[in-house]
Amino acid sequence: MRKPERNPKPSETPNTETVTIAIKEGDDAELRTAEAVAGPFISNGFAVSKFARGTIGDVSLDKLVLAMATNAERVKGGDMRDVEATLVSQATVLNALFADLVRRSSLNLGNYFDAGERYLKLAFKAQNQCRMTLETLSTIKNPPVVYAKQANIAHGPQQVNNGATGPRAGENENMPNKLLERTDEQPLDAGTPGSASAGHSSLETVAACDRAED
Repeated sequence: MRKPERNPKPSETPNTETVTIAIKEGDDAELRTAEAVAGPFISNGFAVSKFARGTIGDVSLDKLVLAMATNAERVKGGDMRDVEATLVSQATVLNALFADLVRRSSLNLGNYFDAGERYLKLAFKAQNQCRMTLETLSTIKNPPVVYAKQANIAHGPQQVNNGATGPRAGENENMPNKLLERTDEQPLDAGTPGSASAGHSSLETVAACDRAED
């Protein structure tokens, strides 16, 4: 008589908190493991899995790490769609939170003023966080334009002409003086009084005389 087959054992629940680390031949396994643990994906992926467990259940840590690394590569390449979608979603949640807190405040302000005031303060905090999230999204979509101006820094007195199209500094300062120079290109010395000329030494001073009146 053939013995009945036993029911197969139920598959064991896979461990969702394990991470696969790729190690190439010749690599230091301990160093590669330490680099992966110190990196940005494993620790943050573990945090996501813990906080998300209450809403969506257990999530494979290995898959989370892979998804986060993929998203980071897209952002590194300039694809900001995931970042923009995250900010829009968070702003939507904050707006819903603001509306619910305002509702709770309105229900308590009549008979329980202190509780209503607390709810209202929390509502304003949610509103402010929503505003800041949308401002961050706007900055990503429309980054500000920075205008840089040239700064001329001189140690001591110095004249700097930027973009001058005329004569260089110093050339036009002495132009009027050129009209007063001699033809032999020797500049006139206007600072020292000249001595009496020796020319016409034969002339003598005319003596004073009385003019006869008619």
